[in-house]
Amino acid sequence: MTASATNSPGPLRARRAFTLVELLVVISIIALLGGLIGQALTNKGGGGLAAAQGTVGGLLNFARSEAALTQGNARLLIYATVPNADETRYLTQVQVVVPDPTSSSNWITKGDIVTLPPGTYVVPTTPPLVPVPLGATAWPAGAPTLNSTNLSLGSLKVDGVTTTSNYYYVEFSPLGTLNGAAANGFLLVLASGQSHVPGDTTDTQPVRFLNSHDVRGLQVSQYGVETFLNDVTDFQ
Repeated sequence: MTASATNSPGPLRARRAFTLVELLVVISIIALLGGLIGQALTNKGGGGLAAAQGTVGGLLNFARSEAALTQGNARLLIYATVPNADETRYLTQVQVVVPDPTSSSNWITKGDIVTLPPGTYVVPTTPPLVPVPLGATAWPAGAPTLNSTNLSLGSLKVDGVTTTSNYYYVEFSPLGTLNGAAANGFLLVLASGQSHVPGDTTDTQPVRFLNSHDVRGLQVSQYGVETFLNDVTDFQ
């Protein structure tokens, strides 16, 4: 007696493999969540530099995956407009943006706009925006001079705001490689500091760094590969 057709196995459905872009997105989301969770936990118990380092590392991965996903450029922005009334964003606000498809002069934020833990700042690259340590004109004598390198600086319109703001930024291509000033890789330095006291006319520096040995950073290759620098000696 022949078996019923309903009992015979049908053709197996082919399983769809993950694409490279999908894997990049998943990895970047995990890294971003890890950085944000680390920031939340660290804010309760100190160690803001480690949290800031994890957060920025996650956002860099997120920017790289957005470039691959959208097949366009994506940027990590660091707010760099010299402050006047509002100093809470300067060198502490970080976000990922992609080009606005409806306007060539505008960029759109992807994900959350993140503020680094209190007292932690991105060390900029070039005058006149380079802050100096408290009570000094340079990093303390005998300490290494630590500035971020190969970051671009430009005025951009973001999220439809009609006026431009200054940002340091790095840009990823759809291939996951870096463009512009960071095309051969870049160094991003994070340091402890304090902001300008509002109303203090004797202090012209918007941010002053407190300790050149209290630093962390990320060295990123031209292909977007990150190396975490956890101690001042790692920079040498």
